[in-house]
Amino acid sequence: ERCLAVSAYAPYRQSIIVLRLEAKKGDIPLTVALEPMEDEAAACSQKTEGSVIAAAKDYVGSGMEWDTKSAAFCRVLEWERTEGVLREGRGITLAVSLYTNQDAPDYPALAEKAVRGITPDALEQYRAEHLDWWKNFWNTKCTNICPMNCVTGWHRPPAAYTAAVPSPKKFCLIVRRWTYRSWWAI
Repeated sequence: ERCLAVSAYAPYRQSIIVLRLEAKKGDIPLTVALEPMEDEAAACSQKTEGSVIAAAKDYVGSGMEWDTKSAAFCRVLEWERTEGVLREGRGITLAVSLYTNQDAPDYPALAEKAVRGITPDALEQYRAEHLDWWKNFWNTKCTNICPMNCVTGWHRPPAAYTAAVPSPKKFCLIVRRWTYRSWWAI
């Protein structure tokens, strides 16, 4: 039997999601993929170079209120490629960045720079800033805890998520930027 532990966080003020995958039990063969969700109204493309995956999803043309284009990059930090065997007790880090033409005219370059420029020191800084943000959030005097249905529709800041997946066959993370039609699967 195998068990894969997954934890993730979105660094404060960064357009990045950081995922940590760890083989808690058994060796786990993995292939990392970055795929735009299927949508016949969008033009999609994708390519892989070493440990970096680049993908684009564009909504353009008649019938669109405004053109929306997005670029996403995913980098596996500890591997030279996007596939391999995660050995028991070991882990890998995925950095995923997504920008749209609503963010900046050079959105593909921003997305690529965000993941290619990540270093172990940057990850430590991002994690510390993320934890500080949440510490400050929960320490404010106006923070109330209420049932989930009272916050429906309220855009909450990104949180850290952790899950353990026994006998993983396929793991999928859905990423949604709060812009027009930008769904991605990792």
